[in-house]
Amino acid sequence: CGEISLYEKLNRAVEKKLIPKTRKALFRFLVADLNRRHKEYGSSPYLLEPNIKEGMGGLRDIQTIRWLLKIFHGTDDLKSLESFGAFTENEQLNLIKGEEFFSRIRHELHHINGRRSECLSFESQQKIARHLGNDTAVVAQAVEKLMQRFYFYAGNIKNVVKDLIEKIEELTQFNRKIWNLLGIKKRESILGVLVSKENTQPENIFLERPVLAIEAFIIAQKRNLPLGSALRD
Repeated sequence: CGEISLYEKLNRAVEKKLIPKTRKALFRFLVADLNRRHKEYGSSPYLLEPNIKEGMGGLRDIQTIRWLLKIFHGTDDLKSLESFGAFTENEQLNLIKGEEFFSRIRHELHHINGRRSECLSFESQQKIARHLGNDTAVVAQAVEKLMQRFYFYAGNIKNVVKDLIEKIEELTQFNRKIWNLLGIKKRESILGVLVSKENTQPENIFLERPVLAIEAFIIAQKRNLPLGSALRD
C-alpha cells in the first residue's frame, strides 16, 4: 500500500544523504540489535518453540541482511548476495526460499491464533503442518517434516548473517589501512564495498588514478591482504 513514487523519493534520499554519513553507526546499531535479539529470544536457531520473527535465523535476521546489503552494497535485493562475494549460489537461493517459507508460516500463525503471533509453539506446529498439506496422515511425522525444513532455513540464515558481518568488518578494516597508507581522503573503496560521497564506482578510482593500483598491489603483497574485485579485474 502507499504511493510508489513517494517511496522511491524517500529511498533515494536515504541512499544519498543518510547512508553515506551514518554508515558506521548503522552497522554498529544493526550488529548490537542482532546480538540483543539473539540474547533475548534464544541464541540458537534450533529451539523447540522458536520465535519466527525475532529469534536467531528468523525474519529479523533477513531484514538485517537486507540492511547490510543496502548500506555496503547499494541494494537490499537478496539476489545480490552472491555478487557481494564469499557466498555461494545455494546460500543465496536458500536465503530467498527461507524468507518465503517463514513469511508463509508467520501468516499461518496469525490466522490460526486470530492475532499477531510470532512463537511457533507445539500446538501451532501441529496446526500449521496440517494447513501446509504435508503428505502424511501421522501428525507427529508432519510436524517433524515442518520443523526439519524450518531448522534448515534458520541455520542457513544464521550462517549468512554471521558471515556477512565478518566480511564487512574484514573489508572495512582493509579499506582503512589502504586509505591511511595511500593518503586517500575520500571514502573510496578499493575492495568495492564502500563508495564516495559522489557515488563514484570503485573501478573508476583506478581509471582516474592508475598509480593507486600499483601501490595497492605492493601493499597487499607486503601485508598479505586480500585483493577485491576492482583490483582483480
